[in-house]
Amino acid sequence: MADDEVGRPLWQLPTDKPFRTAEEIAREAGVTEAQVREAIHSLVRSGALMPLLAPVCTSCGQKIGEYEDPEYIPEELACPYCGQTPHFSDLDLRIIYRDTSPGS
Repeated sequence: MADDEVGRPLWQLPTDKPFRTAEEIAREAGVTEAQVREAIHSLVRSGALMPLLAPVCTSCGQKIGEYEDPEYIPEELACPYCGQTPHFSDLDLRIIYRDTSPGS
C-alpha cells in the first residue's frame, strides 16, 4: 500500500479537541506515530509549522495560552475557562504547532 493510501487525510480528522498528541493523530489517521512525528518535524524544518508551548489548566484541562519561549510564560496564569490561577510549576505544558501559511 502506498503512503498516500494509508489512513484518512488530516483535514478530515474530528475538530472537537483543541489539541491532539502524535499518538492520537496516528490512531485517528490510521498511520504510525513515527510517521506523524516525521511529518511534523519535516513541516517545522520547512517553516510551515512553528512549535509553541501551550500551558494547560490543571483544573479544567483547557489550553490557556501559546508561547514561543518558556521565559514568556507568566509565573501565574488565570484560566479564562474555570477562573483558577495555577502556578507555572503546576501547569501541564504541551508542545503545539501553529500553521505559518498566510491567512492562518
